[in-house]
Amino acid sequence: MRGSRCYRAVMAQYDYDPDLSVDAPVHVRALERLAPETLAVFPEGVMINWLTRVPNPTPYVNFMPPELILFGEDAWLAAFRANPPDVVLIVHKDTSEYGAQFFGRDYARELAAWIGQTYQPQKLLGDEPLLPDSRWGIRVLVRRRAP
Repeated sequence: MRGSRCYRAVMAQYDYDPDLSVDAPVHVRALERLAPETLAVFPEGVMINWLTRVPNPTPYVNFMPPELILFGEDAWLAAFRANPPDVVLIVHKDTSEYGAQFFGRDYARELAAWIGQTYQPQKLLGDEPLLPDSRWGIRVLVRRRAP
């Protein structure tokens, strides 16, 4: 059924790409090789924590404009400085419906800067996330080792 022309035609209406679908758990395979003990997904993606069975070391699971209003960026930063995860995923998510399009550019700039200083890129799955022309993408970052 999934390989049928009819199915593909219907899914094409929704900008569906079978190579980048949830049915292809590329994020799980990428994380298995790294074997992290902790993981944070920005700006949202707690389902990835659940699917990989890797916990977020902080009490925060969503990092979008509503959560920024609820908790504040200072609280997020304090939690991550106290318990930095082994791996960070930056997942493409356009949050324009909240008045700020992209994490790290339009909101949560200090947290994004801390991530950039504390983590180094390891792998890119799909498009570079958080860019206007991206459709789907995850940037995998690993914590930098102390000198």
